[in-house]
Amino acid sequence: MPKSVLIFTIPGKPMAQKRHQTTMGGKHTFNPSKGDKQVIAQECRIAANQQEWRSAPCPMALKIYFYFRRPKSRKSLNEKYHTQTPDLDNCIKLYVDAMESVCLLHNDKQICSLVSGKFYTDKEPYTAIELRPISQ
Repeated sequence: MPKSVLIFTIPGKPMAQKRHQTTMGGKHTFNPSKGDKQVIAQECRIAANQQEWRSAPCPMALKIYFYFRRPKSRKSLNEKYHTQTPDLDNCIKLYVDAMESVCLLHNDKQICSLVSGKFYTDKEPYTAIELRPISQ
């Protein structure tokens, strides 16, 4: 089991998994989120290396919070929760896939506990992630 908890932030507007696209002939499909996933994966790899994180095939708890910049039109409303697109589940999927691609997780089925949310921020947008092993 990993010794530590991995806590880090990824600066920039949170991204979501996009639907796979098919070419006009229908013979080829491609993943339009591939570039986004690579950017996120690189940030995950940097954080894991800095914190000397080593994953193991054990149950994991994931906390992931997405902070979107509050539009000027909504500043006076003082809303806390981001209720617009992208969908929360699509955001989670992209970030979990990126973590798996750089071996922060052996498989996404390891995630047994998940706490997540989408919020507004008046600062720069970012994503906050905490990954920890669950002792049995």
